[in-house]
Amino acid sequence: MYGADTIKNLKKDLNGVPVVVAYHDLKGTPSSEEIANILKKEIDAGGDVAKIVVCLVLK
Repeated sequence: MYGADTIKNLKKDLNGVPVVVAYHDLKGTPSSEEIANILKKEIDAGGDVAKIVVCLVLK
C-alpha cells in the first residue's frame, strides 16, 4: 500500500530496527500462489519480516 520507497525511507529513519510489512485480507484467503507473490513483494519492498493475515472461510 505504501510502496517500496516509503518502506526504504522508513528503514533509514529507524537506524537498523527491523520493519514488519503486513498484508491483510479479511474477506477470504488468497491462493497459495497469490500468498507466495504477496510475501515476495513485501520482502522486495524492503520488509525484514513479511506477514499475511487472512480470514478463513468455512463452508
